[in-house]
Amino acid sequence: MKSPVIFRIFKDGQIQFVKQFIDKDQVVVGRAEANAADIDIDLQSSDVSPIHCLIERRGLNFYLCDLGSIQGTYKNSTQVLDEVLESGDEFQVGQYKIAFFIGVPKPVHAGEKSNEIIIPPPKSPPPKPATLVAPVKAANPVKPVETAKPADTTPTETVSKSGWQAGTHSVVKPKTATTAAVVKQAATQNAETKSETKAETKPEIGSDYK
Repeated sequence: MKSPVIFRIFKDGQIQFVKQFIDKDQVVVGRAEANAADIDIDLQSSDVSPIHCLIERRGLNFYLCDLGSIQGTYKNSTQVLDEVLESGDEFQVGQYKIAFFIGVPKPVHAGEKSNEIIIPPPKSPPPKPATLVAPVKAANPVKPVETAKPADTTPTETVSKSGWQAGTHSVVKPKTATTAAVVKQAATQNAETKSETKAETKPEIGSDYK
C-alpha cells in the first residue's frame, strides 16, 4: 500500500483546509470553473489559473510541475517549472501556501499554534558584584634616632700667674670664644705682674750702691 500524500493549504497565515490522496499519481491544483471534474485542489482566487499546476508521482519521487499558469508556481520563493518535491516542502500558488507531506505530517507549520507547554529553565541568580578592596598604603619608613654627640672633653689649658713668671708657659691657640677670653685675661694678669716686679727691683735713691 502506498503512503497517502497530504496537502495543507494556508492563506494569510491561517490554515484553510486539508486534502488527502491515496493511490493517486497526479494531483491537479487550480481554480475550478467549467473544468471542476479535473481539479483536485480548488483554490478560488483570481491569481490562480483554472489549471495551475500538478504534483506527479514518478517512481519513488514526487515532482511539482507548473502547467503554464499566469502567475507562476513558486517553491522557497523561487519560480519553478519541474522540481522535485519532498515531504515537508512548501510551494506557493497565488495567495495560497501549500505544505506537502508523504504520510503522517510531523512538523508543525509556523502558522499553527502548538498545545505543547514549554516550561523555561529556572534563571540562575545574577553574579554578585565584586567587592572593591582599597589598596593598603605602605607604612612610612621610621627615621633612625640620632644619637647625641659626645661632649668635647678636651682639657682646656689654663695659664697660671706663676707660669708666666717662670717663662715656662705655652700659649694655646683658642678654639672657642671662651678660650680666647681666658688667654686675654691671663695676658692682662701677666702685664700687671711685670709692673709689680719692676717696681720692687728699682734701687732707692740715696742708698749705697757699689
